[in-house]
Parts: sequence; structure tokens; C-alpha cells
Amino acid sequence: MIELHDICVSFRSERQEKIFGNTRIQVLFDVSLKIGRGVCLGILGESGSGKSTLGNVLCGLLKPDRGSYTLDGVPIDGRREGKRLLQSRMSVVFQDYTTSANPRFRVRDILTEGIRAWERRSGQHTGRQEECRRLLELVGLDESFTERFPHELSGGQLQRVCIARAIACRPEVILFDEAISLWTPTPRCRSWIFCGSSRKNWG
Repeated sequence: MIELHDICVSFRSERQEKIFGNTRIQVLFDVSLKIGRGVCLGILGESGSGKSTLGNVLCGLLKPDRGSYTLDGVPIDGRREGKRLLQSRMSVVFQDYTTSANPRFRVRDILTEGIRAWERRSGQHTGRQEECRRLLELVGLDESFTERFPHELSGGQLQRVCIARAIACRPEVILFDEAISLWTPTPRCRSWIFCGSSRKNWG
């Protein structure tokens, strides 16, 4: 489903030997991998090893210097077709959860964004209030959270809401960038159990 071949990424160094220098720092070196449908893959590495950079390549936010990236055989290289495919197939839960939720939205509005995306794509409709309750339950929150604003939530609670939103549109791929780092062990285990059951239920 996802295939990377010899992906290389570098960034311009902040410290240049010359005024108009172009010294670059290599972050990813010839990364290649294949991820089949229904596979859960975790990438481990110390801080600064390039995990988030690879995630940005996978979700289309960063174009590699060299290498190829395909999703179901379609090249993801900045062309419109590849961008549309990513938008319809992939959800992302970013590490910086504080900037990924509209501060003016209540939790139910945040979740409804994902529900509406699924309704548009599938042509089906669901009871949104009940679906919001179900999504919150999946990430260990009760329905009383639906009326809260992001600033009324703890860091871990807001992370859970962002994950629930990603799940709401029922994507084929969910990319987590250290998205459960603030969770306590019990909801963390519940989230992985849910991911496993989702593979069976949604394929």
C-alpha cells in the first residue's frame, strides 16, 4: 500500500560558512520501506533522528530531495492526483496537538469535522451526537467532554480528542507522531487494542 524507495531529506543549515552559503544537514539517508494494508508499524529512534521528518514526507507536507513515494501505486510527488489520494486515505495526529485543534470549537465541533469528511466520501449519514459519544468512548473520555473547549482540557485529554477526530473519518491510514506520549498506561493500551480491532473491522 505504502512504498518508499531511497528517500533522502536535508535542510539548510542555520550556520553557514559564507554569507550566501548553502550548506545542508542530511536528516534522512536512503530510507526504503513497504507497508502493506492492515499493518501497524512503529518507528523508534532518539530525539532528532528524523522520525517526524519521515512522518512529514508520508503525509505529504515535505517533499524529499530524492527518492520515490507511492500510495497504492500512485506517485505522491506534489501532483494534484497524489494530494487528493492522501487527503481521502490518510489521517494524521501530530505531535504538537495544541495547534491542531481550533480553540473556538467545542469538542463536538472538532469531532464533527472528521464525521463530515467520512459522510462526504461514503455518501452515508450517521447520528452525529451518538457518533461523537462513541468516538470519545474509544479514547477513554465520556460524553460530558463534547461541550468543552480545548483550553478546558488537559494535554492528554486534548491528544485523545485529536485521535478521535482522526478516527472519525475512518481513514485507511492513520499516522501518529508521538500522539499518545501524554497518556496514562490504561488508555494507551486501549488505543492500541482499538487499532487492532479497526484493522479487522475496516480492513
